[in-house]
Amino acid sequence: MKDALAAGFAAALRRSPLVVMLWQVNLLFGAVFAGLGATALAMALDGSWYTRSLLQDLDATALFALYAHHLPTFKLLGATGATLVVLYLAAWVPLHGALVASVCGDEELGVRDALRAGAGVTAVFLRIGLVALASFVVLVGGTAVASFVGLRLARQAVAPGAYQAGAVAGAFLLALAWVFCAAVHDHARLRAFLTGEGALASYGWAFSLVTRGRRRAYPLALALVGVGALLAAFYQVVASQIAADWMTGVVLSILWGQAMLLARSLVRVWAFAAQAQLHDERG
Repeated sequence: MKDALAAGFAAALRRSPLVVMLWQVNLLFGAVFAGLGATALAMALDGSWYTRSLLQDLDATALFALYAHHLPTFKLLGATGATLVVLYLAAWVPLHGALVASVCGDEELGVRDALRAGAGVTAVFLRIGLVALASFVVLVGGTAVASFVGLRLARQAVAPGAYQAGAVAGAFLLALAWVFCAAVHDHARLRAFLTGEGALASYGWAFSLVTRGRRRAYPLALALVGVGALLAAFYQVVASQIAADWMTGVVLSILWGQAMLLARSLVRVWAFAAQAQLHDERG
């Protein structure tokens, strides 16, 4: 597993143009939504007391009041945001194809060639995504139901701290189930690209790989999620120290947010490159 992590990180660094491209996609969608949100807020709040108060303090009470007094604007903004989310998720299907093509192919493969190769597997990746969604609903949904039942039983227990312990255990099991589903989904896409198998065959192979613990696929996924969690925690610690109530603070906050997006793009490429190392062992 350590070898896969190290080799995957080195491979991700060598694919820096792809990392930058993924960051630019996130930046584009974020900038579009931010522009639309700023325009809507400027039209609804220009010169109002809420504008002046929010500049000094992001008060949740004021935000609820804004929602109540400018409901049509917020509904339109919500519909626009939902449309952008759908387009964003749709764009990531061929982008993941390009990512897989890059980490599984020749290191000299450029971004344009990777995008072309990714477009060729968009259909099968979309079908794998639907299978993965159904699996996610069953596994994570089942875990959530079991956790809820456990909490109901813990609430009736007389042992002190039983409810809190049950809540922690439920959240932990949900996280494990989510990581499991994500690992199977990633390996299914890698398998489909490398072998040309269909969605069900690729997903079944990946499910077996992660379930049986072959090649330490699940511990590798947990390690990669841990890296992402540490990165998010580090971002929050630094972001909490930036006062965004003045111009320089706003600029620093935006720059720090973009640095986080760039780092997340690197981690995403790293994750696929590390997991691709396990497929190189297939023989």
